[in-house]
Amino acid sequence: TNQDLDQAMTTGSFRRDLYYRLSVVCLRIPPLRERPDDVESLARFFARKYAAVYNRGALANMSGEVIEAMRQHPFEGNVRELENLIKRAILLGSFTHVSDEIDRTRKLAAAPASVPAAGDTRKPGAMPLKEVTRMAVENAERGAILRALATTSWNRRRAAQILGISYRSLLYKIRDYAIMPDMLMTAEFGVPVVSSREGSC
Repeated sequence: TNQDLDQAMTTGSFRRDLYYRLSVVCLRIPPLRERPDDVESLARFFARKYAAVYNRGALANMSGEVIEAMRQHPFEGNVRELENLIKRAILLGSFTHVSDEIDRTRKLAAAPASVPAAGDTRKPGAMPLKEVTRMAVENAERGAILRALATTSWNRRRAAQILGISYRSLLYKIRDYAIMPDMLMTAEFGVPVVSSREGSC
């Protein structure tokens, strides 16, 4: 989680009994932006992993320039953001997309907030309804898949039957939503799974 659970229990936003049920070993991990020396080893690990998954062995290596660009990136989405960045590069067939995406993110972060046009009543940062709907559907699907996988102890065929979809469709969704077995503990208790900035128990 990226939340301070001690503080959350104090304010009553996280159940104390659930905390003690889940808290066996507590690891507090600094966010990736505070440990840039880990970026290269993680990036190369993900590159090898997804080059093998997608049968693109020639893309398992990346230049020092790309590594340095990633070391300078703050990675607000932590390790999950880095993993997805590498996965996209492997799928697109070039690590130049990594540098381009990092540059684009940096420019967006530095750009001043746009001023609404006259007559535009939307608040800054508001999203179109279609985007809100898409995100809600994705979150609902991800939660349902996690609960089904937790119920079946990661038996994907049984989970697909519970969800009423084909086994192949479930595999695609597991891949698209980057669902991993270590997410099942939180899914079982209905705790939302988020991309963490800081690890905790």
